[in-house]
Parts: sequence; structure tokens; C-alpha cells
Amino acid sequence: MRARFNNKALSLTLSVVSVVGILNVPAPSYAADEDKKTCGAAKFVAPQFRDKKDAVKKDVEVKDAEVKDASKVEAAAKEVTVDDEKVEADEVKEKALMYEGTDHWKKAKAYSSKWKWKLADVELRAAVNCVPDMKIAHRDYCLVALMQGHFGRSLAELLIVVGAAEPIALSEEQKEKLTEDASTVHYNEGVEYAGKMKWKEAIEELVQARNYDPADPVITRSIAFSYASENNFTEAEKYYKEAFDLDPTDPFARADYAFLLAKDGKEDQALTSMEEAVKLRPDVIALHVDLGWMAESKGNLDQAEEAFRKACDLEPKQSTLWVHLGNIYKKLGKVEEAKDAYKKALSVDPTCSEAKEKLSQC
Repeated sequence: MRARFNNKALSLTLSVVSVVGILNVPAPSYAADEDKKTCGAAKFVAPQFRDKKDAVKKDVEVKDAEVKDASKVEAAAKEVTVDDEKVEADEVKEKALMYEGTDHWKKAKAYSSKWKWKLADVELRAAVNCVPDMKIAHRDYCLVALMQGHFGRSLAELLIVVGAAEPIALSEEQKEKLTEDASTVHYNEGVEYAGKMKWKEAIEELVQARNYDPADPVITRSIAFSYASENNFTEAEKYYKEAFDLDPTDPFARADYAFLLAKDGKEDQALTSMEEAVKLRPDVIALHVDLGWMAESKGNLDQAEEAFRKACDLEPKQSTLWVHLGNIYKKLGKVEEAKDAYKKALSVDPTCSEAKEKLSQC
């Protein structure tokens, strides 16, 4: 398209140059003949002046036309360039979608080989979302839908495969549903692997979940926790910071990060992070307990006492909390307060052997 246009532009330019060249040829000298001599000097000069004026006027008109034509040419050239760029961008986008769709199909195939039908389902849906007419994905989805008992869906996919029906691109609502389903099933798979202490597999699945929903701070925090459990502190810290950016008010991300720092030997930073977690959710008992343990491990007994006291206030029927509060009182030399704490534990649970033993030692 560009080559044909440039030839036309060249022809137009040559034509303009030819016209300008002809019009710029010097005007005739109007040498006086016998008849003109008899007309007098005034009658001879006036026609010559008018002819030159007309020539100049024509020259100006031609140059104006040339400028206008050049502007049109430039504008048309810009249009062609924009069109070419749009075509190239569309081609790049189409190729990217094809690669992405193929990647989803390969993942679905791997999940199907392990009989993980829910994971295969979302990956095949993602594949046809990228490339609606990918028949190999529709063929596999026919089987996956059948294995899940979705007979109507299986039949619909079969009709597409044999050419009896045309694939229809997903609506925006369907795309949102796909994103939600895919992130959920991958996240649950990751949590299941984490429960088995298979951190590498957990990270792989959680990253898949995050690819579908990168704005979910819980998924990002879970990836960070998995890396921390694998003792990969660099990656864990990176993902924790991303989780903070996604949700600065998430206290559990701060608490997890505190344990990561403590594990990495950064106890002061760990305590600060845990304090931030408690400030964000002062109503969560577990956060006060974690803060108490962390403060006690650093020898900050006053802070540990305050944290466990708050935990006991929030959950007064938990005997183990009272016992530990009593232990801290004892370390601080507050014997009477320790006795009261042990007695409180026994009032909650008369069978608490640790409270009985500690009380007898006071």
C-alpha cells in the first residue's frame, strides 16, 4: 500500500515541478515593431507591465497550489503511517493472544493428565478466551466438561469441533467469572500444596492465581509466606512489600513479615512490624499473642505483659493465656499478680495441670 502511494506522490511532484518550470520561463521582450513605435512609449510599456503582473500572479497561484498539495500529501502520508502502525499493532496483539492461548492449552493438558479437571477447565476457558476458534482447545474442553458431568457444555464444544456451530467470544461478564474461577481454583490448589509443605508447587499455583487476579493482596501475601517457608528471604520480602502496596491495612501481612524478619535475624524490625499489625487490628487476639511472644523473646517483659494482658481481656476463657500471663508476672517479680493469673486459669479450667503446678511453686 505504501509503495503505490509513494509512486503517485512522486508523479504529482514531477507534474508540479514541470508546470512551475514552464511558468518561470522569462516573458517575451516585446521588441517594438514599426506599428508599436507609432503607438508612443506609454502604449508600449502598459501591456508589458500587465503581462508581467499576470505572470507573477500565476506563479503565486501555482506555488500556493503546490503548498496545498504538499499539505495534502503530508496528511495522507500520516494517515497511511497511522494505518500501517494500527495493522502492525493488531498483528502483534493477535500473535500475543495466540501464544497466550497456546500456553493455557498446554497447562490444561498437563492438568488433565493428572485428572485435575477444575484446573484444566479454567485453563481451557482461558485458551478459548484468547483464541475463540482454537478447535484443539474446544476438543479437549469437550472431554473435560464431560468428566465433570457438564453434558450440555460438552455437547456444545463437540458441535464447535465438527463445524456445526461457531464459537462465540466471551462476554465481559463471562470474562469476570473466568477470572474469579481461575484465581480461586489455583489459589486453593496452592494452599493444598502448602498444607503438605510442598512449597515449590504451592508457589507455582499461587503465582498462577496471581496472574489471573494480580490485585488480590491475600494471594500475594500467600506467595510471600511460601517463599519465607522455603527460606527464600529475598523473594519473600519482595512479595510482602507488594502485598503492603496492594493493601496497606492488612495486619496479617505485617505479622507474617514480622516472623520473616525475625527468622532472618532482624529482631528489632520484626518487633516494629508486629506492633504495626496490632495497631491495624487491635481486636485480633492472635496478633497480641504474637506480639507478646516476640517481645518476650527480646527480653521486653513489660511489653510482653501488656500484650498478654490484652489477649486475656479479649479472650478471658482461654486458660493457657492466663498461665502465660502468670509466667510473665513471675519473671517480673510480681508474685501476687502471678498467683491471681494462675487462679484465673483454674477458674476457667479446673483440670489445667500447668496452672496447678505453677501456683504451688509461688
